[in-house]
Amino acid sequence: MIDNDLLPAARQTADLTRLAYQEGKVDVFRLLDAERLLSEAAVDRADAYEAWGAAHADLLRATGHDEP
Repeated sequence: MIDNDLLPAARQTADLTRLAYQEGKVDVFRLLDAERLLSEAAVDRADAYEAWGAAHADLLRATGHDEP
């Protein structure tokens, strides 16, 4: 979901907003907002992977599969 939908959409929005800003069609506040949304999407992605990793480690410990 994040990798396939949210992050690409945020990247596209930021790219288009940068272009619109360069052409004088939007103000700096819209540009900053688009950049903030892209940054938040990247943080959300990292948080999701961290949570998945922690849950996976818990599952391995609970099932005894964390032994060498």
